[in-house]
Amino acid sequence: MYTRILAPLDSSKTAENVLPFVRSFARSLQIQVELLAIVDVVNMARNVYAAENLFLDSLVEGETRRLDKYLNDIAKNFFVGTVHWRVQRGSPAEAIIESALSEKDSLIAMATHGRSGLNRWLLGSVAEKVLRGAANPLLL
Repeated sequence: MYTRILAPLDSSKTAENVLPFVRSFARSLQIQVELLAIVDVVNMARNVYAAENLFLDSLVEGETRRLDKYLNDIAKNFFVGTVHWRVQRGSPAEAIIESALSEKDSLIAMATHGRSGLNRWLLGSVAEKVLRGAANPLLL
């Protein structure tokens, strides 16, 4: 069975829709939960003005602190079991896949944003990339 539930969150309400399922599974299976947020530095650099690129490091640090506080607040809402959280930098899909690989009995639980058509093609789908690349079980 599973030894851990990995729940990637991007601080959106849509991503948080998976949390009731994570809480329920963690409680009934008596397993730990790991909340994960990823700071996509490449995407941040792509979306800032040239003048802001000089301050990219401080923008990344600020986003890391914000996400750490966000995950800490989410973790406080788990009343049962062990909850860990961490923020890391990198490509979201790759970071999720690598984190899950570190413990083969991990269940990845994540919500999808439900993008389709041109938006999906332009923005990509982290959930689809994880679905195609992860060896771990996945709850979408």
